[in-house]
Amino acid sequence: MLGRDGGVIFIPRNSPKRWCKESEHTRLHDIFGTSGFGSRNTPPARSIGEWTPEIEADFTQWMKDNIDKLPVDRAAVQEFIAARALFK
Repeated sequence: MLGRDGGVIFIPRNSPKRWCKESEHTRLHDIFGTSGFGSRNTPPARSIGEWTPEIEADFTQWMKDNIDKLPVDRAAVQEFIAARALFK
């Protein structure tokens, strides 16, 4: 079980490190999506479903711009940003 200020999740016994990282990435994704998509000020309802490449790029930029303000470890955010760059 992983408890954070935003809630609690139950992590499968297999690959707990992977699931914890995925949980933190999902948390950032949700914060960004419900905050109006950073600088684009897109309605939060757009966070439902698949994001466009423009929104994905804005999410990456938002993480870069806010890296020291996010509720996730800086090193983890840098890892998320690096992983996203591999899939472009």
